[in-house]
Amino acid sequence: MYDLYGLGKRPLRLHRAKTCTRSTSRSTRNSPLVYQTDQSPRVCRGCLQMLRRKLANRKLAAHAAAASQPTPSTPDSEARQVFNNINLSPLSTESWFSPKTCGSVLIVLLLHLTGLYLFASGFLLTRLELENRSICAPFAFPSLSSPTPPNTTTPSCWHPKRFDRAVLIIIDALRYDFTIYNETLSSQGSTSTSNSSIPYYLNRLPIFQQTLQAQPHHALSLRARADPPTTTLQRIKAITTGTLPTFVDAGSNFFGQTVGEDNLLSQLLSQNKKITFMGDDTWINMFPNSLNESHPYPSFDVWDLHTVDNGVLEHLYPTLQKNSTEWDFLIAHFLGVDHAGHRYGPDHPAMGDKLTQMNGMLERVFEMAPEDAVVVVMGDHGMDPKGDHGGDSENEVNAGMFIYSKRPLVDVDGEDDGGVKNLLERSYALDVGSDEPFVYLDGLRTLPQIDLVPTLALLLGLPVPFGNLGTVIPDLFLGGGRSGMRNLLEVARLNALQIHTYLVEYSKQRMAASLALGNLNELFESAEKSCEALAVETADVETLREAYLRYLKFTRRALVTARQIWARFDLPLIVMGSVVLILGMLSIAVWAGVYLSRGEDPSYVPSFVGAGIGAILGAIGFVNYFAAQFEAVDQSGLKWYHEVLFGGALGLMIPFLATAIYHFTQLARTSPLRQSLRSPSLWLSTLLLTLHYLKPASDSFTIHEDSITVYIIQIFGLFNLVRSFRLRDDKIRDQLVLYSLAFMMLTRISQISTICREEQHPYCVPTFNASPTTSVAAPEVILALWVMIAAVRGAGRKLLKGADNAEGAGFVGPSVFVPLALVIAAGYWTLDFVDNLGPSATENSVLSSLSAGTVKVYWAKFGYTFGAITPLYLWASDPNCTSLEIVEVKYMDGTTGKRLCVNGVSNAVGAGWFVFLMGVYAVLVMYAKPMGGVMLGVGFLQVMCLCEMVHLWRDRARFAEVVEKKGRKKALPVELLAKVGKGRVEEGDEKSVEEAEKGVLEVGLTFSYLAVLALLAHRYYFATGHQATLSTIQWDVGLIGMLKVNWITSPLMVALNTFASHIFFALAAPLMVLWKRPVLSNTEARFEVEARWVLVAYLAVVGAGGSVAAVFAGHFRRHLMVWRVFAPRFLFGGVEILVVDFVVFVGGVGALWICRKGFNVFLIKLREKGVLE
Repeated sequence: MYDLYGLGKRPLRLHRAKTCTRSTSRSTRNSPLVYQTDQSPRVCRGCLQMLRRKLANRKLAAHAAAASQPTPSTPDSEARQVFNNINLSPLSTESWFSPKTCGSVLIVLLLHLTGLYLFASGFLLTRLELENRSICAPFAFPSLSSPTPPNTTTPSCWHPKRFDRAVLIIIDALRYDFTIYNETLSSQGSTSTSNSSIPYYLNRLPIFQQTLQAQPHHALSLRARADPPTTTLQRIKAITTGTLPTFVDAGSNFFGQTVGEDNLLSQLLSQNKKITFMGDDTWINMFPNSLNESHPYPSFDVWDLHTVDNGVLEHLYPTLQKNSTEWDFLIAHFLGVDHAGHRYGPDHPAMGDKLTQMNGMLERVFEMAPEDAVVVVMGDHGMDPKGDHGGDSENEVNAGMFIYSKRPLVDVDGEDDGGVKNLLERSYALDVGSDEPFVYLDGLRTLPQIDLVPTLALLLGLPVPFGNLGTVIPDLFLGGGRSGMRNLLEVARLNALQIHTYLVEYSKQRMAASLALGNLNELFESAEKSCEALAVETADVETLREAYLRYLKFTRRALVTARQIWARFDLPLIVMGSVVLILGMLSIAVWAGVYLSRGEDPSYVPSFVGAGIGAILGAIGFVNYFAAQFEAVDQSGLKWYHEVLFGGALGLMIPFLATAIYHFTQLARTSPLRQSLRSPSLWLSTLLLTLHYLKPASDSFTIHEDSITVYIIQIFGLFNLVRSFRLRDDKIRDQLVLYSLAFMMLTRISQISTICREEQHPYCVPTFNASPTTSVAAPEVILALWVMIAAVRGAGRKLLKGADNAEGAGFVGPSVFVPLALVIAAGYWTLDFVDNLGPSATENSVLSSLSAGTVKVYWAKFGYTFGAITPLYLWASDPNCTSLEIVEVKYMDGTTGKRLCVNGVSNAVGAGWFVFLMGVYAVLVMYAKPMGGVMLGVGFLQVMCLCEMVHLWRDRARFAEVVEKKGRKKALPVELLAKVGKGRVEEGDEKSVEEAEKGVLEVGLTFSYLAVLALLAHRYYFATGHQATLSTIQWDVGLIGMLKVNWITSPLMVALNTFASHIFFALAAPLMVLWKRPVLSNTEARFEVEARWVLVAYLAVVGAGGSVAAVFAGHFRRHLMVWRVFAPRFLFGGVEILVVDFVVFVGGVGALWICRKGFNVFLIKLREKGVLE
């Protein structure tokens, strides 16, 4: 179907996919293959559809004369004659993998990286860690009580100690409601024949309630609120140092960093205390030289519920029985509850079993605890309804804390003049500048988790760590009467002086802290004056209480102020990053729209010269000087390399934009550009993207963006549906209506999968898992995953067959190895489902002798390796989807013969890319959870719809519309081509062909489909079980096929799971210009231009979304929801940009080269075998 007569360089691209020399008698008008020609070579309809647009009358006359010659009688000679007229010469060896394409994507990546780095440096500040240490020496003011208590002979540092030893038991993810015993549920359970209505996580730890009832003076139950991010490393750091984490520190949870600042363990070691540890190996990474005896166990195997806990129990009981000379501080960190939550969710029998095991453990610990030891049982954080954590929801930040000792611990008599209850009520009424619950929450005793640090230090007679911001728990220092109040006042004063000393030192390092220190100094000095003025020995309880409350107000205000200091944003860096992101967004859009879409390149010399000048100006401090005119840069973290990056980026973009604006004004006078700007598709896509980009402008829109995105996408489907009815060609119209309806239906199906943010409750019901309180897939989802294999395979095969590309790689990949990879993935998740049912479900089955968990590990270890590598390896080896075919033909004289056909040439590169995309899809499904895999399949079906839609609009309907505008009644494209083939071209036909050809390169149409792909990537990010919150990251995927964490493959698998939709739809973008488009030696230069444009244009669309999200996050940096909504949205948007840029740079450019090379090898073989001369 290519240039049988050599009439030009550019083909008319229409629907047929075969290049052949078939011919039959034209006995009926409706024959689908052939148009009869008078004495001319017999050419099939598909060949006629690919005639070139430049139709010269002289060449037409010459070929008309040639047509009068007799037709060769042998099929072989006819085949050779026709093939010699088709331009199937090999492609250029330099095209498509040129430095221009690679350089274009690389420039976009570097601009995005520079802008995001500058912005994040100002927006996500880290707290400065001071190296100062608290020392065992008295403070400047005298003690308020006797230096040594009567029952203690060992000297203490700051305050007389009450205990010689301590046991710290951390039950990871022990949510506060796990520790509550509900009497009502207990009575209901005892009278009911079934306890199925009682959640598995309730009433499983009765030991706490029993101890409080039996020994009220020896126990204290608290709700401890953890500061987000609620990840284990940050919480361990907080409960040993008393400091606050910053938002960006969450990433270090997977790369255990050594704690360098003052902490409880370093204070213990300075007093020659012995520390014994067992459990989560995170402690080993954080305190590598602080543990005298350690028994670490791997912490990230979230599917292993028992190894860590059993190992801790193996060492815990013998250690408790050792004498006091062998240990002073014992740490036992259990992980089973946390892992049960990650794997099953809190409301699962496995969670009930783990909590019951922990209850038995605590019973023995309380019984075996030494008399001189205090026992602290706590959770480092909670968990959300599906068992995950990392965010700041109430379920995640509310952890349990229980303190027990065989010695009397608290005064619960509640004296009216000085009891704990009275003091807490007074404390609750204090104005500390925050609504954070520091005393009560819903009537229950509540406090910050870091309050444990000064409390435990002073109970053990240790100095409080230098950077602590917690406040001593008054319940543990307040006894009955005046002596108890005097003791509490002393520890409160010590606590306040330690915090004041820290803030003063911190303000010397960071100027921002000194600005907020003024009011705190006044509070501290007021408390000091009131304390020094009273006569401690003779003061009454009320006077002592008033002095205590002044210190308490200072310590709480200090905590609130510290949070504000570490949330203080570096405005110069935020502005610099925002400027680079916005200018970069404009520059990339202008570059793609004004230059690359027309196959042009701007003059890069001014830009590169400007970048060099800007970098030099930044290096000599000009940026700092300029910023100082608007902001006090001495309080900024602005460094010289920030200035160099900003100056270089600005110098690169400003000259480019200046020349581009001038160039645009010149082009605006030409009709092609004006016509492109009038494109309805361009305006529609601009509207849809604007709505998408404005979602981060509101916290409500950001919270509900998963639903909003659906409506934006449906607008596109509705637009195409309505526009399709305007077409007069029945066949094209029916096809477009069908694909538009299918696209809209699939978009609606994607809403079946939901994962809810905390802010969406109670209106959102999560369906991603079997229930809102579990992370296990539903059985019907497992079944749907198997059904989706057949659906994707069938649709992919049909699409390739329709383009005559179901041969070679087009058969082996989509029909055999991709479905096999999907079967392996579905088999793994089926085994995982069986494993999640528990032992009772398989005790009489084949799996009774083999654990389903063990089988699935080795299934993934070997099956995933084969399934992921094989389809992509076979495609990379030979991506060609074309083939040769010998067909039977009947001649006009009644004789028969054979002809040689080349199948799939018109879609050779597009089909190769489609096979590559199927291989990528199979890999992504492997690392998506079952519902995520189903949703990726739905997304793939939508991509197939888009391929056919863009082909129909671009290559068929547009041509028909142009012909109809010329006044030819029902003048279909093929009729015009038939006239050309007969040599009967009328006046004006040549212009009609040229005008139809212009529609093929219309930017607006293709850009609208790129915009929809970006929207679909965003939509399926939610459909695959994610939100812009840390708690929705599916960490357990990092253990697929492994018994323990691998720090290379585990992060990669989590990244593939999290950004699967962005990776998939980014790699689908080139199909919008490749699908059913012939790439030959005389057209490949144009397709290099289009491929380069489509890559940069898609990066511009994605980059604009992330850039706008960053700018809005900077704008709302003082918003109440900044850390809950805007900061996570910026983080995920920024990572999305970098992931897509990297995937396009590595995968996109490389795959283009492989597809083009595969087709070129096929053309070379045709020539080598003598098929072509």
